Amino acid sequence: MKVKAYAALFICLVTKAIRIELVSDLTTEALLAALRRFMAIRGRCHIYSDNATCFKGANNTLSELRKMLNSDAVQEEIITL
Repeated sequence: MKVKAYAALFICLVTKAIRIELVSDLTTEALLAALRRFMAIRGRCHIYSDNATCFKGANNTLSELRKMLNSDAVQEEIITL
């Protein structure tokens, strides 16, 4: 049985370290999962990428999440917890 597989290639621009993450498909969700695994190992990072559709989708998703987390209502809820 043949199965398509993709790879996300992460390269550190400072140390030239390379990490390859397997990705199931070319969707935003798959890219975010690979990015989550990468950041669990390497921590927060700056990202430079080509203009692929999945990167645009990931950027939109992360921007929406950032706006939601910075909203006054969510901040108040976090403070009261």
